[in-house]
Amino acid sequence: MVRRIVVAVVPVGIIVALSLSPPVRDEISWRLSGRGARLEDCVRYLRNSPSGRHAAEARQKVDARTWQDAVSKHTSESYGAYLALCPQGAHADEAKTALGELRWLEPRLSKLPAHSLLSVGRAYQRLSEASARLESLVGRPATGGIVGAHAWVGGPYSGKLNKYLVTADLLNGMGDYAPPKIAQEHADLETELSRNGVLAALQRCIAASEALEKAKAEAERLSGLSMDHPEAISQYCRSRKML
Repeated sequence: MVRRIVVAVVPVGIIVALSLSPPVRDEISWRLSGRGARLEDCVRYLRNSPSGRHAAEARQKVDARTWQDAVSKHTSESYGAYLALCPQGAHADEAKTALGELRWLEPRLSKLPAHSLLSVGRAYQRLSEASARLESLVGRPATGGIVGAHAWVGGPYSGKLNKYLVTADLLNGMGDYAPPKIAQEHADLETELSRNGVLAALQRCIAASEALEKAKAEAERLSGLSMDHPEAISQYCRSRKML
C-alpha cells in the first residue's frame, strides 16, 4: 500500500515542478545560485537564463568582478578572459586597449632586463608627472611634444609663455640688433613666469622628455625592438609594484 502511494506522488511532484511559470522558475534559479554570490554562479545563471529577470544584475556582477581580476593581474590572459565573458561590457574598450598594449609589450619583456624596463617606466612616469604640472599652468602643446614646443593652449599662463618663447626666438635671431623693447618684454615675462613656477615646470618637462628618449634608445639597443609605447611599460611596472 505504501509503495503505491510513493509511486503516485512522484508523478504529481514532477507535474507541479513542470507547471511552474517561467518567472517562478527564474526566481528559483536565481535563489539557488545564491543570488549571484560567486562569479561562477552568475555565469551559470546567465547561461541558463540569458533573458531572466536578474540577468542585468548578474551581468553587472560578472563585469565588475572579471574587470577587477583583469586589472589586478594585468596580463593578456586576464583581459582576454574579460572580453570573452563581457564582449559588450562597461570596460570592453579599456580591455581592448590594455590587451593591445600587452601584446606589444610581451615580446619586449623577454628581451629586456628588469632594470631597462624600470628605467623606461620611471622616465615615463616622471614625464607624466612633470607634464601634468606644466599643463595645469600653460595647457598642452599646440603641436608636437614638450621638447621644441613653441605654442601652448588652454592654461592660465599659456599666452605669456607663448610671448616669452616668441621674444626668445627674436632675440636669438636678431642678436645685437634686437630692439631694446623686445629685450625688456622678454625679461619682464621671464621674471613673471619664473615667479609663478612656469619656467621651472617647463625645464622639468624638457629634462624628463630627454631622459625618456635616452632610456628608450638604450632599451631599443638591447632588444632591437621599438619603444614607441613607453606608457605600456610604465603600466606594467606599476602593476608589478616596481614603481
